[in-house]
Amino acid sequence: FAYCHVGQCRCYTGYYPTADGKSCGAAVTDNGCVCLSQWKSALGSKKWFGAEDYSGCTWFGQDMGSWCKVDTRHSSYQTCSHKLPMKGLFIQSRSSKDSCRFQEQRQLVEPLYKPPAPEGE
Repeated sequence: FAYCHVGQCRCYTGYYPTADGKSCGAAVTDNGCVCLSQWKSALGSKKWFGAEDYSGCTWFGQDMGSWCKVDTRHSSYQTCSHKLPMKGLFIQSRSSKDSCRFQEQRQLVEPLYKPPAPEGE
């Protein structure tokens, strides 16, 4: 989930460096779910009608913090879904969003290929 140009590799929008810094992956939420890399929401939207596009873990400001829509098809959903908050007044269901640690988009990661050093160096 990275692209390289002129010797620099960056994560695609909505993906973040893995712990080893060698590749990119989806953000993990505070409850252990995985964020969708691209999603829509009307909450936090500046549009009068419809939803706005978001990427990964998004910062919504001091009042709302950072959160994302959870990937319900990812294998982590089976173990994290019971930790998600409930929503709904009369008919309750698990929320499809979770809080997460905001990170900048398009971060640098190690190049996929490093040419060998010239002999004698």
